[in-house]
Amino acid sequence: MKPLPPDLIRPWAPQAPNSTFMEKTKEPALPPPPKQPAPSTYPQLNPNQPMTFGEWHREFTDKEQNGVLYYPDEALTQSIDSPKTPKPNQLIKDKKTESSYDVNMLCQDEMAFAVKAWYERSQVDPSMISQKLPTLGEPNKDLLILGINGMNTNLNEALSHQAYLKSLTPKDVGVDFIHNHSNTAPIDLAEILGLNYFGYSPNTAHLLKEAWTEFHERHKDNPEKKILQICHSQGAIHINNALDSCPEEIRQRLIVVAIAPAKIVPTETCYKSFNYASENDIVHYGELIHPSFFDPNETGMSPVLKMKLEQREQLILLEPHPDAKGIDHDFQTETCKQNLRMKIKDYINNNGEYK
Repeated sequence: MKPLPPDLIRPWAPQAPNSTFMEKTKEPALPPPPKQPAPSTYPQLNPNQPMTFGEWHREFTDKEQNGVLYYPDEALTQSIDSPKTPKPNQLIKDKKTESSYDVNMLCQDEMAFAVKAWYERSQVDPSMISQKLPTLGEPNKDLLILGINGMNTNLNEALSHQAYLKSLTPKDVGVDFIHNHSNTAPIDLAEILGLNYFGYSPNTAHLLKEAWTEFHERHKDNPEKKILQICHSQGAIHINNALDSCPEEIRQRLIVVAIAPAKIVPTETCYKSFNYASENDIVHYGELIHPSFFDPNETGMSPVLKMKLEQREQLILLEPHPDAKGIDHDFQTETCKQNLRMKIKDYINNNGEYK
């Protein structure tokens, strides 16, 4: 039988072990199959298994080993809310590749990715935008001490502020807190100027009113029961916006203590208010220059601006504490601590009841 021409021989046909043809036409070795990626150890965005922002945050919190920040690369930019978020010029080492990065080179991409991750998670779990934290200490159905933070405050900082308020109360009194979620300082500032000063606090105002209404319903037969609402900076704007859309019976439940407010909380809008700021603080001037308070169709001073100037008489400026830094705008500033402690003590001594 005449052999087939070499170009017609099928490559998988059996050949003689010492075939010269096979040596010349030997098939190149196939590349190894691609490695299957290891299953991610990080939570997926699964609408069927939503988690609170606190749970999500803890899952993505970075780890610290030997003084070096390790960010798993899937979660590198999703750990932006961590208290250990790297500072400028700090070195980051990737745990898997052991390669190093300068944080300044990562900031822009990190921010873009973090916003995307935040948006995707917020579609699954709206509480990620802002959320009410668990009560710290013993819950007391007769009292409600509720705090809310200002802008540029991550979850761990909010927990720190809640613990700070708790340190000013007896052991048997709990402190509730609403984390006014931050989307980084620039975005927070845009929110303040573009939404909050115009009267809009979409999710945060709802959380505030929900807590107030729950207390009101619990003590509907006793209108003398009050809520001690403590706020800082942007939180004071949210308080104002929430009060504007509340019925009078709920507004009269609130005693507001505003620390370094970005907007004065007038005592006319609630049962009573106390606005404290350091003489070094300039943030409270923001509401005076915001365009929503000016009417271009009017000559002279706008009625709204005139009202704001009158409300500013309720701002109590305090001498800065010797340890105060910068403009002294912190939630936990020593300048306002004693006044805050006195208001908390008075509230507890009265068992939350005021005629």
